[in-house]
Amino acid sequence: MNNRTRNVLIFLSLFITGGFILLLPSYLHSPQPPEFVTRNPRIQEAYLFAQSNREVTVAVPCFCGCKDSWGHQSSYDCFVKSNGDFEPHGADCEMCIEIALDTKHLLSQGYTKEEIKTFITEKYGH
Repeated sequence: MNNRTRNVLIFLSLFITGGFILLLPSYLHSPQPPEFVTRNPRIQEAYLFAQSNREVTVAVPCFCGCKDSWGHQSSYDCFVKSNGDFEPHGADCEMCIEIALDTKHLLSQGYTKEEIKTFITEKYGH
């Protein structure tokens, strides 16, 4: 049996037996997001946007100071941990929420990642 066939059989057996769920990030098999995500509609909107738009939010810097205190490299990091779980910091930081929602608005208006990054840097980076 070649490696490809073996990998397909392992995948199918995990999927069929329900073991597939073990391969997913924890937030995907959690019945609902943590309370800090659903605390209010703005916070939830920011989290869900960041989570589902990683490519854009990774390109957008954050200016709240979390890079120094939390090691965050982007807006994405304010909402989602490297293991896929939700990061609590974003729920308590108005600037992080504003940056995520501004990013969402600009993306919906057709702005590119580079244009969004420039806008966010000019608005919050001073």
